[in-house]
Amino acid sequence: IKQNEALKTRLATNKVRVKNVSQRIVTRTARNVTTNVSSIVGEAIPYVGIATVIAVTALDIKDGCDTVRDINEMSKSLEIESIDDTENSVCGMKVPTAEEIKKTVTEKASGFGSLLKDTLDEIVTK
Repeated sequence: IKQNEALKTRLATNKVRVKNVSQRIVTRTARNVTTNVSSIVGEAIPYVGIATVIAVTALDIKDGCDTVRDINEMSKSLEIESIDDTENSVCGMKVPTAEEIKKTVTEKASGFGSLLKDTLDEIVTK
C-alpha cells in the first residue's frame, strides 16, 4: 500500500510538471508564430529587413533552445532519456551579423537573380 501511495504521489507530481512544461511550450509557440507573422512587413523593407530577420531569427533560436530544454525536462519527469546532443546543437546556433548577410547576398546576387527568374518562369507557365 505504501508503494502504491508513493507511485500515486509521483504520478501526480509528474502530471503537474508535464502540464507546466506543456503550457510553456504552447505559450512560446503562439508567441513565436505571432512574431513571425507580424515581422513579414519589416522583413520586406530594404535594410530594415535585414535587422528584422536577424532579430526574429535570434528569437527563434532562443525559443527553440527553450523548447528543447523543456522537452528534456519533461522527459526526465517521465523517466525518459533526454536528447542532450540536440539541446547543444540548437542552443549553440549563432545568427549571422548584418555584415555577414550583406556580404553573402552581394557575393551570390547573380545566382539569386537567375533562381528568381527560373522560379517566376515556372510559375507563369503553369
